[in-house]
Amino acid sequence: MTEKEYRSSIEAILFSAGDPVDIERLALALELPEDAVKTQLDILMQEYAELERGITIIRLNNSYQMVSVKQYAPQVRKAMDLRRNIPLSQAAMEVLAVIAYNQPVT
Repeated sequence: MTEKEYRSSIEAILFSAGDPVDIERLALALELPEDAVKTQLDILMQEYAELERGITIIRLNNSYQMVSVKQYAPQVRKAMDLRRNIPLSQAAMEVLAVIAYNQPVT
């Protein structure tokens, strides 16, 4: 694999995980020494900073996580709140009504 492919793999892993991923786990997945993974992470973090993207990678102790940039927190929060306020479909309401009527359900 090329260095660019390693960085792309790291990016894919962090994006898919959502939660922080230990450097050890990344090293095992990529079959690289931890130092090499840290180097690739540093390069990737620098690339995100230079491109002024809406996401970045942060280090949490010995783990890394892909997160949104603080600058866009109000827009992200607003979008997440909009998603929560979507009403239930008619079918979902009917299912909830049946469950409520037949309580207790196991």
